[in-house]
Amino acid sequence: MERGFEPVVNIYATLGVFVHSPFYKKENVKQSSKSRLERAHIKDVLALKEMYPLPKKKKILLVDDVCTTGNTLYAALDLIHPDCIFVIAAHPLWIKANKENIVVKSKGFW
Repeated sequence: MERGFEPVVNIYATLGVFVHSPFYKKENVKQSSKSRLERAHIKDVLALKEMYPLPKKKKILLVDDVCTTGNTLYAALDLIHPDCIFVIAAHPLWIKANKENIVVKSKGFW
């Protein structure tokens, strides 16, 4: 809210795709100013909006614009249990650590 926009929502809006935004931060925390160890505490800050209507019986794709340590992704995974994850840009160390889960080329989106 402080930025005035959500990057992922704006990226997908250009495609005419509706994007759910079910998360909020309980505190004003800027991940980029935190150390790797401090970033692990995002799980204590990230929460689901109360009574947010996530679609039922539909696949959920979790999208992150930038993944540095993966801590925000892991916190989000615990909250919504998505079927698939898509990361637009990732830190090379995260890519190396998660190499077995990365799909480089796919015939279809789903």
